[in-house]
Amino acid sequence: MSDAQLARVTKLLVELKAQGMTAEEAFAFILRQAAERRKKVQADDSNMVPPRRVWGTKPLPE
Repeated sequence: MSDAQLARVTKLLVELKAQGMTAEEAFAFILRQAAERRKKVQADDSNMVPPRRVWGTKPLPE
């Protein structure tokens, strides 16, 4: 984890604790958000168009 990521997570954790969440609830909330973000990114990646075939090359095995 980079320093910037750690700083963002720490800031969010402090904000959630200020809103009345326990540290465990806040950490679970952050992990759920990260999992949802990962799922969204994977879904976006699945819509990518495969690379076009270059003339003179064999097709890729499927």
